[in-house]
Amino acid sequence: MKYVKNVLCTALIFVMLLSLTGCGTGKLSHKKMAQFLEKQDLEECEDFDDYTKIYGKMKKGNEGFISSEGKEAQKIYNKVFNRLNQYSKYDVTAATSAFIYDSDGLNYLFMFTFEDEKDAEKFYKKLSKSIDDPDDEGEEKGLRFTLLNQKKNTKKSYITGIYLEKNTVLFLRGQTTDEDFADDLCAEFKIPSPFDT
Repeated sequence: MKYVKNVLCTALIFVMLLSLTGCGTGKLSHKKMAQFLEKQDLEECEDFDDYTKIYGKMKKGNEGFISSEGKEAQKIYNKVFNRLNQYSKYDVTAATSAFIYDSDGLNYLFMFTFEDEKDAEKFYKKLSKSIDDPDDEGEEKGLRFTLLNQKKNTKKSYITGIYLEKNTVLFLRGQTTDEDFADDLCAEFKIPSPFDT
């Protein structure tokens, strides 16, 4: 009887380990995003207040990023992304945001991990509905995406990339003459780029 219990316990531990390792295999990871942004020579802001000094101020040379969990992540959603209350109030457990305004133009991104997977889907749908005529929409390997690439009368491309994987949403937007940031990000995460449309 003792032998059977030991075998069952070992099997149970093995199954639990398998399920835990499966949780971290997604494409959209805050840790990986922070590493990518550091490789792009963006400085990580130490706290929320430092980031708000950079974000949203239309001044060339402003750039940086923040990646947080818990209350800080919720502040990024509530007070930076949703400061005009255009979106529903959702509970987020992790957030990463970057802002780059240089001579090529403007790029910014938000990545949120929601407490509830249904909230992530609602948020993704709301963002996607803001694009009247997307250039591409689809799903591949558990990742849904909506992409837009417009050229205006200037040389700048106006791009949007919205991605959903489980309970995480990535929102990328740019008004830029330089394709490198978006293309490098999408190549790093193996997701479709708005510039591929």
